[in-house]
Amino acid sequence: MNTAPQNPSRTLLALTALSLGCTGSLAGPAEPQASKPNFLMVSMDTCRYDHTGLGGYERDTTPNLDALARQGQSFTHAYAQSNETLYSHSAIFTATYPGDLAPLDDDFHLPSEVRTLAEVLSLYDYDTAGFTGGAFMAAALGLGRGFEVYRDEVHFGSFFHSVQLASAWLEQPHTEPFFLLVHGYDCHSPYVKPLFFEHLFDTDYQGIADEIIPRRDGVERIHQGQYYPDLHPSFVTSADGRRYLSDDFFLDALPRAAAEQQPSRPVSERDLEHMVAHYDGGMAYADLYLGLLLAQLESQGLADDTVVIVFADHGEGLTDYGHFQHRPHLREHVIQVPLVFSAPDRFGLESREIHSFVRAIDIAPTVLDLAGLTPLQGVPGQSLVPLMAGTGPGPNSPIFSQSRHQVGIRVPGEQLILDTRALTPDAARDPSADSSSYYDFTGELPAQIQPVGPEALELRLRAWMEGLSPTLEAGPGMDEELRQALRERGYW
Repeated sequence: MNTAPQNPSRTLLALTALSLGCTGSLAGPAEPQASKPNFLMVSMDTCRYDHTGLGGYERDTTPNLDALARQGQSFTHAYAQSNETLYSHSAIFTATYPGDLAPLDDDFHLPSEVRTLAEVLSLYDYDTAGFTGGAFMAAALGLGRGFEVYRDEVHFGSFFHSVQLASAWLEQPHTEPFFLLVHGYDCHSPYVKPLFFEHLFDTDYQGIADEIIPRRDGVERIHQGQYYPDLHPSFVTSADGRRYLSDDFFLDALPRAAAEQQPSRPVSERDLEHMVAHYDGGMAYADLYLGLLLAQLESQGLADDTVVIVFADHGEGLTDYGHFQHRPHLREHVIQVPLVFSAPDRFGLESREIHSFVRAIDIAPTVLDLAGLTPLQGVPGQSLVPLMAGTGPGPNSPIFSQSRHQVGIRVPGEQLILDTRALTPDAARDPSADSSSYYDFTGELPAQIQPVGPEALELRLRAWMEGLSPTLEAGPGMDEELRQALRERGYW
């Protein structure tokens, strides 16, 4: 039985108030603007759109995000360009598909010649700071470029860490407009949070879920209703001898364990429901810290000059496709993400919900447009300001996404996902002939519009893939501390 509080949002907002009481390639330069806005970008790592109030979720997981959306503009069909933190944020920071930056493998890093949003804003005298959860947001991977201050010491860190640092930075005097990035892994597994958030939405439970959830790689071992306690995710070995958590663990090792009837324990629907409740508690915890940041902007008199952008890099599987993890696939619940812009009144943007398909790579061009600065050149990302202002359409392009072994294309009403091995010249043309391919038609199209169909979508996907040209620049190398932190979480 679900024994959640009658109004969790009231509790979260009360905690917000209590906490505040206790704490105090570019074109030529553009003409300087009279009053450039500040920007606060909040990245809620692993936040699944349909588990937010914006997505109509039954639980009150995101009261602060929902309130922000009512003041600004929210996108009902925003899609990330990858299902991993590093690849997705790299795309967001550069307005470029991750496959155009570097090969999507364990050595991925941002090429030094590619401009990031922080680098561009710093050229126009913005004070730039980033406070992150480390790990795949580490500066060593290139994500810290352009930030005067960039903190990433706590690997897989929470907003508990990053918001406190960001709050202290905001309290410092700033003579120039600022660009502040705040990131946390609070929705990421393991779904264990402090205080009452761990059991915020489901207190009446006892079972195997309480054993699985605290493990760093616990939910990753669940496949099709079975838990494989002895199948360690880091057992996969790469060609050069490194052991890491790869897509192969989910797409090959787990199904093979099931076929071979390796030791496992059943996980019931009730157990899964409780795990999902833990995930939802993490979302509520992340949302609390978003509320703290928004309240601080108000208390310091910064809200009227600050554009707030809240987004996620990807969602989470939650066993909808057999796995809890986000890495095995590019399905809807992993790629569809929340995206909210809330701009000061002087921009004249009416508060509304926007249903056009948009991409995470459109965020950076939108920020530069709102700042009145020269747009990035030669990138696929486009400004959403005309769409937000009602003066023009949104980006008229299919939504492309990538993982290590899959590529996907989305258009209204349809999506096609292929294993990259299916894109070789001798691969079968019919997606239904390849068990690793997935095509879905939702039927949500106006009567006068005909579906594109899987064959035409595959042609467009192939053409897009052929146009990618990642750099092969050698990476800066990963320090041993970061490598060890990732290894402990099953990534290396």
